[in-house]
Amino acid sequence: MSKICKKFGVIVLMIALASACATTIKGRSDYNPAVNFADYHTFSWIGDSPLISAPSGMNPINVQRIMDEIRHDLTAKGYRFVHDQTEADFVVSFTIGTRDKINIDSYPAAYGGYWGWGGRYYGGTGMMATDVETYTEGVLAIDIFDVATHQPAWHGWAAEPITNSVRENPSPVIAEAVAAILSNFPPQQAGS
Repeated sequence: MSKICKKFGVIVLMIALASACATTIKGRSDYNPAVNFADYHTFSWIGDSPLISAPSGMNPINVQRIMDEIRHDLTAKGYRFVHDQTEADFVVSFTIGTRDKINIDSYPAAYGGYWGWGGRYYGGTGMMATDVETYTEGVLAIDIFDVATHQPAWHGWAAEPITNSVRENPSPVIAEAVAAILSNFPPQQAGS
């Protein structure tokens, strides 16, 4: 019985550790409800480069990775990429940004207290402890514009802390972020 409990405990611990290490990027979006997304079949980039804005010193290889992931994910959804914008139903652009964030966590922490003569405990003072963490958050936004009207049709975005492991190996996070954002495209419209 104890061997089964130990094995079960190890399995539960491994699952908990694996899930704690996995990041889940949440994509968010907004769209123009007047657009009929069912009419969309082809897409292109908004210009020679679909990158609208990025922090200075942005790695151009990561820009290409983002382009490749967007194209891959939209093609997997059944849209066809065309090089000529005039043949596209919609065009795609994206923006990359970073922002410094601060996470402040305050919690009660007892201080002092001691045992006195005769086993009596003398309590200390109640205090608050505060942990301050600063980090950089990366933001990716993808925009889709209707070619016929030249108006924005859809906007999606995701944010994720940029850790050392992300800096060393950005490809998996780029793929996850693009997939999370485009999971909301096309939007589920009323009546569809």
